[in-house]
Amino acid sequence: MLGSARSEALTVTPRVMTALDRYLRTKSYTPPIINTEGDLELEVDSIGNLARMNVDGIIVVATVITPEHILAVRRIDTPVVFMGQEFPEGASILDDNFNAGEELGRYVAGHGVRNVGLLWVSERDMAVGQRRREGVLAGLANGGVPDARVYEADFTYPRAYEVALEALTAPDRPAALICATDRIAYGVYKAARELGLRIPEDVAVTGFGGYDTSEVVTPPLTTVRFDVEVAACVCAETVLRLFRGEPVSKTQLIGYRLIEGQSV
Repeated sequence: MLGSARSEALTVTPRVMTALDRYLRTKSYTPPIINTEGDLELEVDSIGNLARMNVDGIIVVATVITPEHILAVRRIDTPVVFMGQEFPEGASILDDNFNAGEELGRYVAGHGVRNVGLLWVSERDMAVGQRRREGVLAGLANGGVPDARVYEADFTYPRAYEVALEALTAPDRPAALICATDRIAYGVYKAARELGLRIPEDVAVTGFGGYDTSEVVTPPLTTVRFDVEVAACVCAETVLRLFRGEPVSKTQLIGYRLIEGQSV
C-alpha cells in the first residue's frame, strides 16, 4: 500500500491505513506499507517496485494522479486501486465530494448568509480542488448565493491562517468562509480570534473532514464527515476482487454526513 502525507491525508492516512490493515488481516494478508510523504516520484517508483515484489494488489492513497502514475500502472500486470482520486484507467474509491459540497453549500445559504467566501486549494487536486468546490458553489447558487469568492490557500494550517487574515481584514470581509478541509478551518479560527471576530456572530466557518478535533474547538465546527473506515474496507475488498478476476465498478462513491456544530 502506498500512502501520501500531503493534503487531507495528513490526518486521514493513519485512519485509512489502520482500517486497511485490519481488514486485510482478516483475509490473511499482512500488507507492506510505503509512506511516500508527498514525493510523487517516489510514489510512481514504488508502484513498479511493489509489482516486482509479486504482491497480489496495490492500493494507492492518492492526492494527485499524474501521467507518470498512469504509465506506471500500464507497465505492470498487478491490480491497482486508487483511493481519494479518480483514476481514468482503472478502479477508484472516492468520497462523494460533489454531493457533500452541494449539501454544505445549501446549508450555509439556508442560514441567510449572502456574502460567502471559499477558502480552497488548487484545482490540481481533482477531488477536493475541483469536484468538492463545484458542489459547494452549486449548493450556494441553489440557495441564492451565485457569486461566492474563492480564496486560494493550500492544505496546510499556516497558509490557511495567512489567507484567512487577508480575507478577514479586507473591506468586504465575507460573512462566512467555507473551507476545503477542517484543518483549513482551524486556520480561520486562529485568524478570527486574533482579529477579535466572533464565530459565528461575525463570521461563520465550515469545513470538511469531521476530525475528532473539530468537536472540541470553540465553538464546535460545522463540517462534513466522510466514512473513511468504510472507504478503506471497500478499497481493500475491491483490490482482492480484482486479484481474483472478479468484476468491479470502475468508480465507487463513499457516503458522508453533515455534522452541525455551532460555527454557522
